[in-house]
Amino acid sequence: MIQVFLSFTSFIGLLYILFKLRNNYNGVEWLDQISNRLNYKPKDSITIVIPAFNEERNIRRCLYNILINVSILENWKIILIDDNSNDRTINIAKELRDEHNIDSNNFKIIQAGERPTDKHWVGKNWACSHALKYLTSEWVLFIDADIKLYKSCILDSIKVASYYNYDLLSIAPKLKCTCLTEWIVQPIMASLISLGFPIKEINRENSQMAFASGPFMLFKSNSYKSIGGHKSVSDKVVEDLALSEKIKEYGMKLGYIIGINSLEIRMYDDFQSLWEGWSKNWFIALDRDINKAILLSLFIFILYCYPWITICGIIINREITLLNCILLSLSFVSIFTQYLIRLFFYKKFKLPIKFWWLSFIGGFIISTLGIASAYKTISGINWTWKGRSLKKN
Repeated sequence: MIQVFLSFTSFIGLLYILFKLRNNYNGVEWLDQISNRLNYKPKDSITIVIPAFNEERNIRRCLYNILINVSILENWKIILIDDNSNDRTINIAKELRDEHNIDSNNFKIIQAGERPTDKHWVGKNWACSHALKYLTSEWVLFIDADIKLYKSCILDSIKVASYYNYDLLSIAPKLKCTCLTEWIVQPIMASLISLGFPIKEINRENSQMAFASGPFMLFKSNSYKSIGGHKSVSDKVVEDLALSEKIKEYGMKLGYIIGINSLEIRMYDDFQSLWEGWSKNWFIALDRDINKAILLSLFIFILYCYPWITICGIIINREITLLNCILLSLSFVSIFTQYLIRLFFYKKFKLPIKFWWLSFIGGFIISTLGIASAYKTISGINWTWKGRSLKKN
């Protein structure tokens, strides 16, 4: 029976995800744990670059936490690059700089200006590309404005990157969910990314698998220059993935580390921003393969939605048969496995299990988002980020 097959597929699929997650993260240390084992304080110089576009809600907190971090460093520079914001981003940054009496040589605020038309520039690549003009430090760190750094995050990152000789060290932040949409979608997305980009495989030197978390990327300045910086990925929507791939292509060393105790991020404010954010890059992460997009959307629907649909259907029909008992049993254990996956993320990554029972809605959103992402990327219709079109003219 097709119903039994789908119910069994849901259970086995979820069980596989739980097993792979446990296996992928078994023995994996966090940034602060690794740093605590390294008994030295680096004196390396660093330039911290924050690209910003209409970030008045985040920029004060972001800069304030950066200033706390650099207070324990010896040689640092902050560069805020404004990407033609039309809000108070720049004014807030200047106010904070004045409040803390920071010299403009240590805290530069730069206007990116209009994007040139000779190349296709998307996302934050144009703003980030300006960093090359000002790089004199040994390290360059790109941070998104919606990141909250905990004290010593930057120092710990430099320590670890120096010790392991990473050309690019990217830190995965703790997810902070504050709206219902994030609670039901982000944990599922996190599990899918963890499966698609296993952390141990990324960090294996002879592996070609590459991945980076765009909100926090620490480069050796010379390595960043060697791969051409953000200018070399000007048209890449998922620029963090593209840069990490370049690092490996050039035979350089890539590090990807969990930073649950070091930084956190709230990615989206509401459903609209979440839909725009994930739909802009989901299809690209699947190598622009329409078959992958369709199959993954179908698979997610079966894993997270089908068990709930089955239970509701049997309750409505009120038929007690052997088949229905089997279907109910498989559906309940599938839902329990959904709970176990969320429990794993709570214990491992401090992500509360709040609203776990709404996973079926999250699964539906992601399964439809996958198809929408393919349509947007291929057609260019409504393919935007922060209201800016990503379509190549």
